[in-house]
Amino acid sequence: MIGLYGSAFFVGFALTGVVLKQSDKFGRKKVLQFGLFVQILCCYGLYFLNNQYLDYALLFVSGLIISKNYVCYILITELVPKRLQMIMGCICLTCDTFFPVMINSIYFMAGGKDWKQITIVPLVV
Repeated sequence: MIGLYGSAFFVGFALTGVVLKQSDKFGRKKVLQFGLFVQILCCYGLYFLNNQYLDYALLFVSGLIISKNYVCYILITELVPKRLQMIMGCICLTCDTFFPVMINSIYFMAGGKDWKQITIVPLVV
């Protein structure tokens, strides 16, 4: 059942096109704010709840809300000057995934065992 954790996230990610179209209907800012709020709720739920099936549901919702990254990318490309669009877009998409993955990888390669210790910092911030 451990493989279902990653699959739940990617099934949500595959269905993200449904959510992405909502930015045209409700506005990008509202979709971005809603996505950030739901992502925070999912992170807190994953941290504090110990129900395996609820974890699957929260990971699915986290994958579904990943469209906030694309909405953020579109906003950045509209708001910054043309010469900085590519750099700012890369920073936007990299900061949400690359840095947390690198920090977690270094933590576990150094011998860390408890994932909750490293997760508490982003939750507090």
